[in-house]
Amino acid sequence: MNAKLDKICELSKFLCEKEGLGQKIVAVGREFRLSNIMQMAGITKQQGVPCSVLLLYLLLIRILDVSVFRFYKEKWYGLLDEGIGKNCFYRFLTNASYNWRGLLLGVAKQFLRIVERRGGESGGTPDFYIVDDTTLEKTGRHFEGLSRVYDHTSGRHVLGYKMLTLSYFDGKSTIPLDCSLHREKGKKKDYSLSAEERKGLFRKKRDADSAGYKRKKELDKEKTQVALEMVRRSWKRWIRAAYFLADSWFDGIDLIKGLREIAGSALHVICMTKNGNRKYEYMGRRHAGKEIVAMNERQAKTCRQYKCRYFKADVVFEGVELRLFFIQYGKSNEWHIILTTDRALSFTKAFEYYQIRWNTEVMYRESKQYLGLGKCQSTDFDAQIADCTLALATYTMLTLYKRFGNYETMGALFRQMQGDLMALTLWQRILPVIAQVMYRLCRLLGADFEQTMRTLQAGGHEADEIMNYISLTAPFAQHE
Repeated sequence: MNAKLDKICELSKFLCEKEGLGQKIVAVGREFRLSNIMQMAGITKQQGVPCSVLLLYLLLIRILDVSVFRFYKEKWYGLLDEGIGKNCFYRFLTNASYNWRGLLLGVAKQFLRIVERRGGESGGTPDFYIVDDTTLEKTGRHFEGLSRVYDHTSGRHVLGYKMLTLSYFDGKSTIPLDCSLHREKGKKKDYSLSAEERKGLFRKKRDADSAGYKRKKELDKEKTQVALEMVRRSWKRWIRAAYFLADSWFDGIDLIKGLREIAGSALHVICMTKNGNRKYEYMGRRHAGKEIVAMNERQAKTCRQYKCRYFKADVVFEGVELRLFFIQYGKSNEWHIILTTDRALSFTKAFEYYQIRWNTEVMYRESKQYLGLGKCQSTDFDAQIADCTLALATYTMLTLYKRFGNYETMGALFRQMQGDLMALTLWQRILPVIAQVMYRLCRLLGADFEQTMRTLQAGGHEADEIMNYISLTAPFAQHE
């Protein structure tokens, strides 16, 4: 690590009025106008440490990949103000009145404003809503609202939550707009927990009109219903897309109808659907998918680009006009179906657009790997919601840096920012030593300390020489 003190004024600031946060985090907070977003979301308090300050610290903690307790205990080498205790963070995260949903949506909206202001180019594709879910596995058994959920990745049931996310893709970047946590009731409607396990779950009373109460109610809501509500909220906030992408879990006709009703059928749907017993109106009669295959498989075309065979069928299902693309890969006898409400869409476009859905898998993986998504150990459900929101909001902010920087991957960006912050904490540790050396040197030479500092801060040839010497000696601090 090559720690550098870019400007002599940093030393002056440390001696006169100590900075509480890393410059980059403060810059992010200002650019995203987090204070304004928090006020609009109702995340404020009348006294004590301002919520905006706590939020910035929590973003810093997430990038540094440390716990709140460790950050507080070590004061992270000068980054944490003395007047802030760990309970300030815990109370902030478990407050049921805070509208974390409004915060995440506000950060996403500000991201799009910044991109537009900076003249960011689009990716040459329409804009997309993407809905998907992931498993947040927990090791404890006392988390509020806990259940056993099926993890498609490992193929087993695990203790935890299902997190549903609505994301937005503008042709270049995928950013989260909204999220919710869900549990699965299980065959016996007991959440696959024993009576003792259910008794040991954390419980908390909330006001019926609080944001936390509404989020807790979503635990048992159908994910398709919550997904529709998410899209409606985003559309109302003027974050609008041309297509809605989802897997076969979201192919229900009620959801499709609800999405088509938004803004006079301006939003189209593209999703996978099962080749089951659903009957479509096709060629004047009602046919299941397998029957449509039998009628058309000989006329199937070959797509060399994607190494598959396909044919299309324009159908009607419960009054909704649909186009189905039946796809067969390689030597497999199985036919997969891509469903879309846009009958003007070609096979290649529908296929390419659907692949964009996998961007959310990348978002989940990077958020879990770098930003600690799902690692919160608080048994309070409000803290779980706050943790998910903070991870996704931090992901959005890093995405902005990645979009306008020279970073090939999110991992490279994360390591760079983490390295910069570690360098800052290193300098916070050695600055007092430098200050003492300069103070004693001034006394020895009979010079005025404050005047010397002002001279160094003003710059000049001598000041540059001193700073070059300090920069050369800085790397040795890492061995202390």
